[in-house]
Amino acid sequence: MRTTNVNFNTNYIGKPYFNNVKFTGILHIDKKNGNINDSWFFRDEKILASSADHIKTFFPEGADVLIYGCSVGEENISFKSFVPESKYRVIGYDTSTDALRIGKRGVYSLFSNWHDSYLMPNMNYPLAECELANHSKEECIKMQELRRKFHEIMYEVPASEEYRDINNKYGFIVMKYQNKNFVEKFYRVRDKFTKQIDLRFGNFINVGQIKKERPVGGIFFRNAIYHLCGNNVNEVLNFNAPVQICHNIDKLMEYAVSCVHKTLDNDGIFVIGNHIKEHLYLADDLADKSKTISFCDTPYFVESNIKHQEYRNLKFYKESPLLTALLKDGNFEPIKYSVLSAFGSKIEVPVMFKKVRI
Repeated sequence: MRTTNVNFNTNYIGKPYFNNVKFTGILHIDKKNGNINDSWFFRDEKILASSADHIKTFFPEGADVLIYGCSVGEENISFKSFVPESKYRVIGYDTSTDALRIGKRGVYSLFSNWHDSYLMPNMNYPLAECELANHSKEECIKMQELRRKFHEIMYEVPASEEYRDINNKYGFIVMKYQNKNFVEKFYRVRDKFTKQIDLRFGNFINVGQIKKERPVGGIFFRNAIYHLCGNNVNEVLNFNAPVQICHNIDKLMEYAVSCVHKTLDNDGIFVIGNHIKEHLYLADDLADKSKTISFCDTPYFVESNIKHQEYRNLKFYKESPLLTALLKDGNFEPIKYSVLSAFGSKIEVPVMFKKVRI
């Protein structure tokens, strides 16, 4: 997600809540923790492809797919490329009117030395510098196929100054300065797909209140659920940020999951991300001690890391409250896993859950 940094609060449970977030564009640097709010097309494309296969199998007559925290809509377009048939509509929701305004324009930027720059023609598949080395033949074939899918949805348009608000100008200038052979191209959504990729103002906490217009085969809220409870574990362990802990996290997650369950049709899927903040949750003093664990006993602890040593006794949930809520009463079952990379560790975590028929 780009910059949909929404601070949810348990006080909003069951109540309509909209917080218009200022959109500042890709490469925006968070001054509080140094993180870069970035995004790209086909992020974790294996999960997108698997999700599309599942929805096409269980909803052959068509369905809506809801993507929350969609920002300007890159994830919407990426997923739509796997379900190009008109019977599948992708509806993105976000709380930033700035992001929605840019997204509804339907024009997007691709540029050199980024994770999705291989989608441009004649770029020899350059990704970010840290990923450039030694792509296998299989990887190149995969990227060629993603490029083909992208160009089925999008077509190139001339550059224009009116599109400069897509990217954060300061971060973008630095990137251009560091890359002498910098290339940037702009692409627009083809007319035949504009009605199949919808963008709306809306908040994930209100997912249970939407008026369904047709079967809902999927709900995505990837790498953003931690906003529900302010779970800032990444900032704490990387940047010594103040610890923020939600005191009603179990109740909050149960409510969120119940809303997702209510909205999804049978066999529909709920898809989350593989960021550490989706799977490792800080615990407060009120949490059941039998359900918590010290950070030093988690698989994410690195003995040689000074910051980790400082927080070695910080308490976390043994199982994420989100996962506990999803598995409660057998309403969901995990059907797809992804690799979570954090602090030098690689751990397989569930990211796709199917609503069990009831």
